[in-house]
Amino acid sequence: MAIKITAPIRIDFCALSDSPPFVDEYGGFTLNVAINYRVSTMIRGGIKTSSKENIPEAGGLGSSGALRVTDLAAQNPELLDNPEKLIRAAWDYANNCVGQRGGWQDECSAVYGGFNLWAYKRNKKTGLIDTKRIEIPKNKVKHLEERLVLVSAGGPSIVRRESSNIHDLIFGPENYEKNIPHLKEINILTKKMAEDLLDCSALDFPELMTKIWAELKALHPTVESENMKILQGKCCQFYSSAKATGAGGDGSCMLFYSAYPTKDSRQELIKKINECNLPGVEVIPFKFEYKGIRREY
Repeated sequence: MAIKITAPIRIDFCALSDSPPFVDEYGGFTLNVAINYRVSTMIRGGIKTSSKENIPEAGGLGSSGALRVTDLAAQNPELLDNPEKLIRAAWDYANNCVGQRGGWQDECSAVYGGFNLWAYKRNKKTGLIDTKRIEIPKNKVKHLEERLVLVSAGGPSIVRRESSNIHDLIFGPENYEKNIPHLKEINILTKKMAEDLLDCSALDFPELMTKIWAELKALHPTVESENMKILQGKCCQFYSSAKATGAGGDGSCMLFYSAYPTKDSRQELIKKINECNLPGVEVIPFKFEYKGIRREY
């Protein structure tokens, strides 16, 4: 008997305050949406095969976290009935078994799908991180799907990007203490961004996205790659705000919010990005995905 499990990757509008040790001490918030690219794990005849076959090669989209979730669910199908246990098991495996420092949002988004504000807080009784999901309804984010442009920002191909490396720089002993105020501000801005969407105005969304990007860049110079700087400079007239996805860095993606609420303006931004002719830079088409992890057969 064979089993195949798939789960979506995600784009995020803020990141890193869901990572230890900050999340352990202060709690964290992330805002993200699953998109229509799915990783998969299949077990047939006792042989496990994991695949990112149709996943964009760019980083910062949570594909590794999504794959951990499908691997665990394929080997332990009963976890599909206990999403919180599945999320915790996947996060624990990455952080405590493999030793890849990271946050919670990739696993959460892969399991649930959809557009969500996530709150993370240490439970004083159990000592574990509790996750709380606040779903943002489809009708309140449809305009974002029409305004956002996702771009693989390229970068040096000699060293494969690992978000855990950037996490180590940001949360390492030489930088963590000075980064705490920035991470606290990211929490505040993230909640405001979700409130803006829930109020159906989204008038402040681009400004909040810009402020979050400023706080992320302040955490460490490696968050913003050279290609990202070039893209922002050459396309500045065509977008209202931009930021890296995930922890950023070389090989990651950028998310742009087009300057005006028309299809033409979004296409103008895409055209300008393509005209930059930067190695590895590619626009990634996407749709929001409202289905999370699932068993295909």
